[in-house]
Amino acid sequence: MSIGANIKYLRKQHKLKQVELAELMNVNGPNISNWESNRIEPPLSKMRALSDYFNVSLDLLAYGEPKDFNVQNYYGIKDYGIEARKVFQSLDSEEQDKLLRSMYEARIQHNRKNRRETAFTQQQQAATLLFSENIVLKEFGKYIQRYLETYDEIHDPVTRQLLIDTTMYLSEGKEQSNDFVTLLRDITEKIFAVSALQFAYDKDNLTIEKMSKQFRLDPDFIEYALKYYADTKGAIFEYKNLIINLSALIIADEESIKNTKISILPK
Repeated sequence: MSIGANIKYLRKQHKLKQVELAELMNVNGPNISNWESNRIEPPLSKMRALSDYFNVSLDLLAYGEPKDFNVQNYYGIKDYGIEARKVFQSLDSEEQDKLLRSMYEARIQHNRKNRRETAFTQQQQAATLLFSENIVLKEFGKYIQRYLETYDEIHDPVTRQLLIDTTMYLSEGKEQSNDFVTLLRDITEKIFAVSALQFAYDKDNLTIEKMSKQFRLDPDFIEYALKYYADTKGAIFEYKNLIINLSALIIADEESIKNTKISILPK
């Protein structure tokens, strides 16, 4: 539809006469008729005013179709883009991250519906990960391999689903998607949860090298995981009754970082 047709459609949806919309837009009555018939295009300032009044984005006003203005949902939202932007901008950075992550996790779940069950065994899936150059995927492959050596099959539903999702996204060539980034986050938190830092504190294993031996994880992965927590939680954050300070890792050079001691103190 044209801009004019969209203005007319939205005006009628709001049960407004042309003269009433003209008054709201602070223009003469004939202007609305000219806009709706596409004889004259509204200036940008009036496009913005129309966008604000009808609560739709400029893109939707210019290029939308009737179906775009008739979205049915419990909240009566007409333009998801505008509503999402308003909600997102009202949140702090931690809340924004949670919202984005939940959005990508919802899409991962949606994509499962359109996907056939994998024919690969869990051993084959683990082998695929072991050949990856990505430190997170490789460590996940080792984690799965150790699990299978002990139990023959993965029974934990979270780990099993994470393995399926990860290998399917890899097979579909979607490593660059934000969905895949979310899967890497899930893997990191599964293999080396924040709770591991409490166990490291209890044993006074506060360097990457010592944690690597304690948890049987590659030191490069431990380094990655700690920097991930610094990025997502901040260099200093609280966990239960502890204050975890990863600042020393941020300023450490490559030669000394593996033996740099992090600070974990009781509150």
